[in-house]
Amino acid sequence: MSKSKSNVDRNEILEKLAESFIYGNLGLFIGAGMSMDIMNDEWDTKALSWKELINTCAKNFEIDLKSEIKTEGLSYPDIASSLAKIIAENEDITYSAAVKRLKQNIADLTSWYPNKENREDYSKILNKINPNWIITTNYDSIIECLLPDRSISLSPNDQLISPKEIVPIYHLHGVRSNPDSIIITQEDYISLFRPNQYRQQKLALTIKESTTLIIGYGLGDVNVLTALDWTKNVYREQRITYPQDVIQLIKTEIPEFNGYKDHNGITILEFNDLKTILKEIIDFLEIKLEEHNKDQEEIEKIYQEIKSPDEDLVKKFIDDKTYRTNLIKQISENNIQLISGFMELFSKSMEKTWERAQPKNAFFAYDQNLKIHIDILSQIGLEHMPPILLEAIVYQLSRISYFIGDKLGESKAAYKTWNKHNQDIPLETRNEILNICKANNYSFLPSLIRKSIKKKK
Repeated sequence: MSKSKSNVDRNEILEKLAESFIYGNLGLFIGAGMSMDIMNDEWDTKALSWKELINTCAKNFEIDLKSEIKTEGLSYPDIASSLAKIIAENEDITYSAAVKRLKQNIADLTSWYPNKENREDYSKILNKINPNWIITTNYDSIIECLLPDRSISLSPNDQLISPKEIVPIYHLHGVRSNPDSIIITQEDYISLFRPNQYRQQKLALTIKESTTLIIGYGLGDVNVLTALDWTKNVYREQRITYPQDVIQLIKTEIPEFNGYKDHNGITILEFNDLKTILKEIIDFLEIKLEEHNKDQEEIEKIYQEIKSPDEDLVKKFIDDKTYRTNLIKQISENNIQLISGFMELFSKSMEKTWERAQPKNAFFAYDQNLKIHIDILSQIGLEHMPPILLEAIVYQLSRISYFIGDKLGESKAAYKTWNKHNQDIPLETRNEILNICKANNYSFLPSLIRKSIKKKK
């Protein structure tokens, strides 16, 4: 392994794909290599590379590339433009008409349909990967054949959007069903890369906001590097709160087991047989999905338990710190699923502590009340704190604050707890509590908070 590569554990790569798969932002960037793997075998070559397409077009138009076009040093788009010029001269037509003829020929040459076995195998694979989107530089409609009932084919000028449960297949270089959309000549590429705010930003953001699995391109392919460059130049300072990576599958005779990072920051995973590695990926995804579903079942059990808490559960939440701490941890990690149920438990727990405080000298109840708030505020940072919960906590704290002190009629236990643990509450949370107090004209709580902030300093 060269010094420019850094090892990445194979399982770590699969974990990243699984995380994005479960999150729902896994996308595929597909090149000609995938079409060739699906269509070709050792006995028959149906799908062609870009070079083979150009050579076959030249042959169909009876043009000798070697003698009529000096191809050395020319890019394929330059060669295609030169080819169109010769077609125009030979057939005495305009250059634009010649380009149209060339594109139609390419559309005809890319009329590829996978056999029944490969269609079924790869259709099963793609459906299990369940990509959020597919971007391809291929002209053919092989992917559409694999996802016949849940995909929509899009050309370069179409918007990258689709109905729910439908996978958009964005043909960046055009699609054979619309020959005019095919990007092949130098002029086409100039037009493609002409500043187009929607296309450039949409594609860049789509890749930036996803984990992108690249299939069917060589190492350092210009299409891959161009897409990667787009993503690096949009919203660089944005905080990423979702799974995001670029992972490329590279075909090689003797693949390395573990992956590596190339000098462009792309995670590379080598393979020898496409179907085999994709099956390995979907097997891993299914295992992780099963684990995720079990976790969700546990979360649902917790929700069902806390949404209508009985007397025993309310007492357990107040009196059992271990249970309370573990539950608050679950709320912190899964607040969207659990917050509505937790609000019920929190509300009834507050009622119970106030009920306990009714008898004379029952100052312990104020301490119990306060400990619940401190546990929540210290375990759930402001960034993950549901606003509805924070507002309810501040309201309850404003009530209890009158009883926190060491004077007659105040709870010395609560006072001791506050002095010992107020620094456990993050500073930004305490500042936000002050904002809520100001908005609601809470009078006594702000002094406690300000003293804790000064103590910090």
